[in-house]
Amino acid sequence: MTGGVLDSFRTDSTKGREKLLVSDSKLRLYQHIQEYAQRNNICLMTLNIQSDHIHFSPN
Repeated sequence: MTGGVLDSFRTDSTKGREKLLVSDSKLRLYQHIQEYAQRNNICLMTLNIQSDHIHFSPN
């Protein structure tokens, strides 16, 4: 997903695990927004961080 929170997505079929690889700055921004939403009782269904804007869908 280019420009979003996820830089890559990988499934390890031998162990049944999924890995989400993110850049450090995007992860910090994502965590900050999630914490803000939680503190303010905002439930976000989706959160998509782009280079110049953020898409989100409230619940």
